[in-house]
Amino acid sequence: MANELCMNCFSVKGPYEVCRYCGYVEGTPPEQPHYLRPGTVLKGHFIVGTAIGVGGFGITYKCYDATLGVIVAIKEFFPVGLVNRSPGEMKVGLLSGEKEKQYKNQIKRFLMEAQSIAQFGKANDIVNVFDYFEENNTAYIVMEYIDGVLLKDYLEKQGALSPDIAMTIIEPVVEALKKIHASGIIHRDISPDNIFIAGEDSVKVFDFGAAILNDESGAKEGEKVIKVGYSAPEQYRDSAGQGYFTDIYSIGAILYQMITGQKPIESTEREYKDELKSPLELGFHIEPNLDRAIMEALAVQPALRFQGIQQFDDAINGKRKAEYPKVKLRIRKRKRIMVACMSLLALAAIGVGGLFFNNKIKHSDKLYNENAKIEKATDIVVWVDNDKMKDTVEKTVSRANMKVKSAVKSTKTSDGGQFTKEQKAENPKITVEVKNISDKNSGYKDMDAALKAAKDGKEKYPDMIQTDDITDITSNEKKMVSLKDNVYAMLNLRDYSYMSAYSKYYPDMKQMPTSFDIVLMYALKDIQTSRDKKSLMESRWYGKDGDYDNCKTVELDEILKNAGSGSESVYIDKKYRTLLSLYQNSTDVNSDGTWDSSDEDIKSSIRQFDDVSEDTVSWLKDKNNYGKKQFESNSENYLKGINIISGIEYRKELYKTQAAESDGYRLLIPVIDGKMLVRYTGTFSIFDNDDKDKKLASERLLYYMVAQDDFEDGEIQNYPLVLSSNGLEAATAISGQRSLEKMIKEIQTPCIMLNTNDGKINEK
Repeated sequence: MANELCMNCFSVKGPYEVCRYCGYVEGTPPEQPHYLRPGTVLKGHFIVGTAIGVGGFGITYKCYDATLGVIVAIKEFFPVGLVNRSPGEMKVGLLSGEKEKQYKNQIKRFLMEAQSIAQFGKANDIVNVFDYFEENNTAYIVMEYIDGVLLKDYLEKQGALSPDIAMTIIEPVVEALKKIHASGIIHRDISPDNIFIAGEDSVKVFDFGAAILNDESGAKEGEKVIKVGYSAPEQYRDSAGQGYFTDIYSIGAILYQMITGQKPIESTEREYKDELKSPLELGFHIEPNLDRAIMEALAVQPALRFQGIQQFDDAINGKRKAEYPKVKLRIRKRKRIMVACMSLLALAAIGVGGLFFNNKIKHSDKLYNENAKIEKATDIVVWVDNDKMKDTVEKTVSRANMKVKSAVKSTKTSDGGQFTKEQKAENPKITVEVKNISDKNSGYKDMDAALKAAKDGKEKYPDMIQTDDITDITSNEKKMVSLKDNVYAMLNLRDYSYMSAYSKYYPDMKQMPTSFDIVLMYALKDIQTSRDKKSLMESRWYGKDGDYDNCKTVELDEILKNAGSGSESVYIDKKYRTLLSLYQNSTDVNSDGTWDSSDEDIKSSIRQFDDVSEDTVSWLKDKNNYGKKQFESNSENYLKGINIISGIEYRKELYKTQAAESDGYRLLIPVIDGKMLVRYTGTFSIFDNDDKDKKLASERLLYYMVAQDDFEDGEIQNYPLVLSSNGLEAATAISGQRSLEKMIKEIQTPCIMLNTNDGKINEK
């Protein structure tokens, strides 16, 4: 039967010389003399047909598996310049010397490529590998044969595509990259000529010849391939500066071409002068956030791109706000990109497997899918314990495209570009009422009293509750929702500050912090021409050319050594004990970095720090007081220049001073063995509810509160320190170079987590 097969289409042509199905003439020599002749048999049952693809490292043939009766594609390892083959021969001839050594290393890498692709099994979006073997002094990979059209040919014929069609094609490529990256592989050749459109519902990625594989045995880097318009600028250099973001550039370029009908300007040209216009600038009608996502993926500088394929996927589907690289660069205040790149590479070297496994198991659409829909108009109630938190929650509600029941102060409105269809359709169904329990009109002394009333049936339980200052609700019968598979599942932990300690801190995952505070030290300077009393002008913490003039952190041991000198000033807050008391009990610092003190006074002193005393506020407002002896001195039990915790009110006054261009204060962050002292704040829990819409609405709101990263000028001082890294960057851009946010981002030291409250919220 083999003699009756057409060596081009493998139809049964019979005894005829010319195939009536495809027109192939039997006996036609191969296109190149070193190609295998049609009719050659490999491994006893693979009949070689015509060559369908060629690259610097191999030749791909259309073949027929005589055992299974199916058509396959077989890639032969044939590195140009290292081997040769006489016309009509099967065996590959090796060149001697150094080239033979190179060949052996590269054939090893070729087989690693086969093993790497084979791990994906029968993936719907990656060309399947069935087998690999060595023969004829070389190696072969047996792959799925795709009877389809290359995306390259499709685009040449179709030109610009509608956004809907472009998204239909790009989504399978994104899903393929998720699998590839999760396996530690960088493809490095994502381009239209390596993507097959196999049918209306089938798009597949192939050709891993250029990939950097996840292997420790060496020979893991593939051939250097440059595709003008699709290759990131770092691909023109060595592989040291490449990462998953390299593939993201390529996929962004493909999406750009599909929507605009033209390839992006070559990346190396853009390094010198970037004149690439976005689809919107070119007049194409697409969602603003999709436009931003494409351009963020195409950022010339790797640090300004999405760093993970899940981030890109979330952005093009409206689940994450994207940003134009120029705007992102301004927010980052022109940080040194090479430092960022090296950090990414270090991260990849020590933990890429765990990092991408973490991304792989998280379901970013957990709160938006077929089984998570708001079916009806839904009202939820949120209890908070201060006006500032009420204001914060209400602004978040507005930004999340939900409705606020009570009046809300003006806030930034969404352009709608970052919302998915589900968010646009469903979130307006949600109305949120935020109640401040500490308000004099609430009728309750504090949150504990309100919860007791709910337990006694005198008050209806809220749907969501702030838990920072709750002492004990373990006796409540109302169950709390585990946040593990909803809010927590939405978070990519590397995008949030200090969240790596979350699961240790809240093992039942029934409380979720939305912000953090940090212990800091301030030194005050005399701004008057004459001083009648000593001030911190002479302090080593502030003095000109002093020991700490260019520092941002200071060890607590250093502070304590100078605590009794008399030249320092001391501020005693009547409401709270200070850090010295905590430090004297440093045996309570656990090996994992958490703080678990048994001292009840210490516990109570670090529970609620959003407010500072009226005396402090009034003193800070009066510039004439800078440098005067407004603080007690020579006190043995208090630290010098410690503000307790950087609550909103304290930072608000510092921002005002900065805005007035006064240089009356200096911030230093106290550390213990290099570790900052950090406390989760703005912690919330959700009560279990038979009404699934209320429960889902609460989960969505809490997620938005954690992910808060968008601020207007002038409002940042009213917000806590946000957990979102993007939010911290935005706050830095708004609040300025001397801001606490900037200090925290620059230092990025490990931390000791302070205890949050006395009681835990447990399921009864």
